[in-house]
Order: sequence, then structure tokens, then C-alpha cells
Amino acid sequence: MFIKNKTDYTQCYQSGIKKHTRYFILFFIATNSPARFGFTVSKKIGGAVVRNRIKRLLREFVRNNYSDDLLYDVVIVAKRRAALFNKKKYAELADDLLPQLMP
Repeated sequence: MFIKNKTDYTQCYQSGIKKHTRYFILFFIATNSPARFGFTVSKKIGGAVVRNRIKRLLREFVRNNYSDDLLYDVVIVAKRRAALFNKKKYAELADDLLPQLMP
């Protein structure tokens, strides 16, 4: 369900389709297996606490909205605005990402 190899991340970055949202940049690459997700949160976004909070929210979002119909590897890269997210803005996260994840 999650991308773990550096080569898979690199492949998504180099040959994947790129989509921008307000808070994230998404890279897609078609696969024959069920969707896998990877997350990148740069040190430019904030300290470790902020970066880990964003990754936790993204993992929770993926688990709650995962679909077996999606046959892509997806890497989600956080923009600086993503540092504003917390539990209260979780609905806004769904509004930002869900339309982009649906084929």
C-alpha cells in the first residue's frame, strides 16, 4: 500500500504524470498492481513535528479513501501551505486531494 524503495520514488518523479493542487504536488505512474502511495515532506516545510504531522494526516487520508480500482503508484509532495493542516482542516485535505486521485 505504501512505496518504500527509492527507485520507485525516482521512477514516479522522472516518468510520472504531474498534477498540482493547492497544497500538494502529485506524481502518478500507471502500474498493473493495486495503488501504492509515497509521501515527501521537505525540511523547507518545517521542523520534524510539522513534517511528521503532515505525513500522519496523509497516511490516514489514504487509508480512509483507498480504492482498489486505482492502478497507480502515487507520490504526494507537500507544498509549504500544507504546514497549515491539522485535524480541524482534514475535510479541506479531502477536498484538495480526492478530485485529483480519481481517474
